[in-house]
Amino acid sequence: MHVHPVIASRAVADCGHLALLTMGAALGISLFAGDGAAQQHHISVGAGWYNPGDDDFRETEAGPGLDIAVRFAAGERLYLAFGGQWNSNGVDFSGDDWTVLAIFVEPSLALATGGAVEPFIAGRVGWLRQSITAPSGHRAGNGVGFGGFVGLRIPFASRLAVEVAAPFYRVSFGDVEVDSVERPDSDSSGRVFGIRVALNIGF
Repeated sequence: MHVHPVIASRAVADCGHLALLTMGAALGISLFAGDGAAQQHHISVGAGWYNPGDDDFRETEAGPGLDIAVRFAAGERLYLAFGGQWNSNGVDFSGDDWTVLAIFVEPSLALATGGAVEPFIAGRVGWLRQSITAPSGHRAGNGVGFGGFVGLRIPFASRLAVEVAAPFYRVSFGDVEVDSVERPDSDSSGRVFGIRVALNIGF
């Protein structure tokens, strides 16, 4: 079964409006944020809402994601992070559950503005493991993902900051395995976008 294109378009538009509202709210909050000392390294713990799309994932519902990473300074405003992410999504009109585990590398660049709020851009590339649990059985497969996001880092204390970001990724999976047997022509690819909020703890 397929999602009607009008419904899909509305979902994309709604997510885009939510991203703009979230970024606007972050800017408003930043006006009241105090100056925090920049941390050379920090741990980032994030949560988001992610919406897969394109033909292979048109029936996949938006769902939550969690991630954790350790970010190290690699230059004056350049950082390099290593971490993992877990996403869970349902499938329209079925009892299927699609989950993805990612292990990623993430370079990011903080943009100098002279203000308390620190805009940043980031890229991400990682190894993916998808798992599909359905009434008919369990399927799994490996893949790769790459993309990036733009966001704002808002300091609240010398070792504490909040990030608000809008991620966008391309994902590609090889053929899935059913009971350890690979199923031909079951590869898939598409895009994932979302909204992410993270807490950064400096060390």
